[in-house]
Amino acid sequence: MSANLTEEGTPLGRLMHDLRCANPDEMHYTELRDKVTYYKKTEKGVAEMSAVFDEMIERVRENSLKEGEADGVRKVARKLIADGTPISKVSELTSLSIDEVNKLRKLMSL
Repeated sequence: MSANLTEEGTPLGRLMHDLRCANPDEMHYTELRDKVTYYKKTEKGVAEMSAVFDEMIERVRENSLKEGEADGVRKVARKLIADGTPISKVSELTSLSIDEVNKLRKLMSL
């Protein structure tokens, strides 16, 4: 098969064109063109898309904060382990499970 499947003369090529296309008026596939037109060119569609992006940004922010908190807790746990604090006490102080504390301890000994 010598023809490039992404050439615009093929269904896949037309779809690839539409997915890269910034202007929905230049899209080949009606259903995709109609949806993109709605989300890019109507007040209601733009508002819906903005709300979706705002929600995604908030989720990323929340996940980043949670990950930062988890990193801080693991850092404290490593310090406690290094100071010889019993595993059960490290677990109690950090709210990490015994298994999580043991995994940290093992990683520290590598």
